[in-house]
Formats: sequence, C-alpha cells, structure tokens
Amino acid sequence: MRKFHNRKMLAAATIMSCMMASQVIAAPAYNQSGKSNQATTGAITCFDKYLVLDDNADVPNYTATYTIEAGRAVAGTANTPEVFAGIQADRITIKQDNPFKPGQTTYQAVQLGDTVEFANNQKYAKQNVTMNLGNVTYTQPGIYRYIIREVPANEGQQGITNDDDTSRFLDVYVETEEDGKLGVVGYVFHKDEAVGTLADEPDFQLVATADLLRHAAYYVQADDAVIGKNGVLLGADGKKYRPATQAEIDSAIANQNSNLYSAAKTLKGSGFQNLYTTYDLLLEKQVTGNQGNREEYFQYTVTVSGGVPNSRYHVDLTNATPANIPYTLNGINTTNVSNIDQLTKGEILTNTGDTNYESEYYFETNDQGSATLTFYLKDDQFVEIWGLTSNMTYNITEAVKPDEGYDISYKQDTTQNTHNVTNQQKVNNAKVQTQMGESDDTVIYDNYRNGVVPTGIVLTAAPFAVAAGLAGGFLFVGGKKRKKKENDEQ
Repeated sequence: MRKFHNRKMLAAATIMSCMMASQVIAAPAYNQSGKSNQATTGAITCFDKYLVLDDNADVPNYTATYTIEAGRAVAGTANTPEVFAGIQADRITIKQDNPFKPGQTTYQAVQLGDTVEFANNQKYAKQNVTMNLGNVTYTQPGIYRYIIREVPANEGQQGITNDDDTSRFLDVYVETEEDGKLGVVGYVFHKDEAVGTLADEPDFQLVATADLLRHAAYYVQADDAVIGKNGVLLGADGKKYRPATQAEIDSAIANQNSNLYSAAKTLKGSGFQNLYTTYDLLLEKQVTGNQGNREEYFQYTVTVSGGVPNSRYHVDLTNATPANIPYTLNGINTTNVSNIDQLTKGEILTNTGDTNYESEYYFETNDQGSATLTFYLKDDQFVEIWGLTSNMTYNITEAVKPDEGYDISYKQDTTQNTHNVTNQQKVNNAKVQTQMGESDDTVIYDNYRNGVVPTGIVLTAAPFAVAAGLAGGFLFVGGKKRKKKENDEQ
C-alpha cells in the first residue's frame, strides 16, 4: 500500500431515490380512520456504505453488518425540539442490499451525491444499506432517535478497517398533519447528536425508470391534491405531490415510463466508510556470471494462501513475456509455454501510486482462499501480484535445472522495486516462504554461472596474439609507406 497525502473529496448533495442516495423520505403510511393521533408505522430509508481501496486492488468479497438500539432522549430547549429515545428497535432490520464483490464498479472520482474521502492513488466502491422500520408503530408525534453501529470486521474479512467512528444516529420525524393523522415525514441519518431541523418543504426529483423499485414509496405530482390530506405534500418548487399507488408504480416499471418522484428534506450525508488495505508482491529474475545465459527462461511456482475464498487478484505482466515462451529444463528439449494462459482477462487496473503500469489479467483464489501460478522469466524480467492482504502467505519455488550448473540465490526485501542482488542468501531448494506482512515485498532470484579459462592456454596463446598484432601493425604501416612511395614515384 502506498501512502500519500490525503485529499478530501466531497460532492454536492443531491436528492435521489432510495437505491441511489443515503437519505430518503418515504411516502407517509397514514392511517385512514380519521382519528387524531392514530398510530402509524415507519417505512424504508437507506444510507450508503463506502469501501476505499488502492487503485490496483480488486474489490474483495465483503458484507458489513449493523446493530440498532434506542438512542438517548434529549430535552427540548428554546431553540431545539425534544428528542425521544427510539422505540421498538428490535423490530427494525438493517441489511446491505448486495455484498461488495470482485468486478463491481469502482470510482476514482467522487460521484454526485456521494460523501467519501480518499487519496490520489485510491478509488472506492459503494453499496446501498436499507433500514426497514415498517414494523415500528408510532403513537404520538415527535423525533425518535436510534443509534446504528457497524459490527467490526472479523478475521475472515481480511484487510478491512472499520470507520474510525462506528456509530451513526437515525432520527425519525413523526408529525400530525392538518387532518389530524400521524405520518412519518422524514429521516435524518447523521454522525453527531445535534438535532437537525427538516426543511419545511421537501425537494422532489423525477426517478429514472431503471432506478424504480417495485415496493418502494414514490410520489405523483397532482395539482388537484389537497395539502395535509392523505399524505399530500407541498414541494420546494411550489407544486403538490401525493403518494403513488402500487398500481402506478407497477405501470411505470412495466411500461418503462416513469412519472414518479422521490422526496427528501434537507439531510446530512453520513454513510459509513471502510478501508481495504492491500500490498503487492514483486518477483524478479536476474542472471549473472560470464556463462549466465541472459536469454534463458526459468520457471517459478508461486502459491498464495490464507486469502478470502473466491477473491480476485490482478497480475502485472508489463515487464515479462506474456506468451510463446521457449522453455527448456535440460538444455535440449524446448517447449512453448505461456504466462497468461492461467489468467483471466477482465477489468483493467492501473498502479497509479507507483509505476502507472496497467493490468487486465487476474486470477481467483479457490474455496480455501489459495491459488497456485506458474511464471517463466528471463534476465531482468519481473511479474507483480497486486492486492494481497497482510495475513496472506506466499511460497515461491524455482524449478532447478540440475545439469546447467547455476548457483541459485535470492534476496527478499520489503522495499518495492529494489532491483538489487547484493548480499543475497544462497539456497539449495530455491524456495521462499513467508507471510506477506504490512508492506510491499520484492523477491529477486539470481542464477549465477561463471566459467574460468585455464591459465596455461592464456599464456600459450599470448605470444601468437602479440605477434599477430605486430604483424598487423607492420602490414598497416608498410602498406601506408608503400602507398606513399607509389605516390612519390608518380
């Protein structure tokens, strides 16, 4: 993981449907008996869950979980309303609509309506979390406060760091309308216990057909509706809106023609934000010695284990031969091998925090969270595996070529891209095994082969070499003299 100065990236708030936004007001569930303070139930509201990760990391398999309990009652003042402790918290369900998973959409710039912070070399993914208050019964108007807490990530959710502040507050606004009926008119999801005041008129926004939910609550703009009756609201635009019927919602979805609106009052954006921390493993090949063959390929088996099952990891082959690799184990029989046949081509990731290399190839761990890969490298080539978590382990083994006379050594370093083979440890089994740890790792293998020319041959050949050199010199000079003499005679 590369560290950079954080830059705070906040987008202007926007009003969207429950699927798209953190805070939404549902159509009030008004009781139609006509009695004052007739009990009413809550509905559905949502908030965003953000996961920040390095640009070159794949989104992990991860689902956050939450608890909810009654908040603290707050007495009213001359400037703030009274807040009741939330009731019937055990009847409220909170569920992340979909898990975070490899291959889902990520963003390198803050999307409209999102509130998230991340560094220059990072990106984020998000999911919607739904709170269902449909089984809670409110019998009097007021502001009801609940506390939502995110359950800390467990050992199986590797690399996940929870938001520094794991608590949020949900205020449910219940009001008595002009016809004397109770209704839930808004929800405020926020970080502190200060009481927020809802705007007098909500904002309404037309919901795109693709974003409609069959059982969500929407409004229809209706000029003949009566304000304060049957859930009719006056919008900030001065128009009147009534709750949509289920038949109208079904028709809009079936006909792909939406005239439905979502409504929201002035609320704070305070979704939960978690960090997914990962590191990279670089494997490099170097061949040294006066008899080392720089064009010869060597085989490496890399096994990563201890990861989250069925997770995805990209491999950078920018500095390696992707395919059609001539490989020989005994110096005689050559086979054609590949580095990419074992990988899957997919989303392009960029290592923006380090090299700016791109990768479109990845592999996935099995049900036990491990995977085994085979790479072929020649001198000065390297491959890089992106997005490993700190508690994963890796094993690297070079296939020894016993008849070629190479001495094998390696260097293991936590400084990425060292490209340095000094002070290496000579090994017999050509195997590296270690836990990833909280840093990027570099492993450099050096195959050394040197040949010594017999001293006697050098001495015996020396006089002939000198004589040949002198003869050449004499011929050269003689030729020049002869040419000069010929010129003089002319």
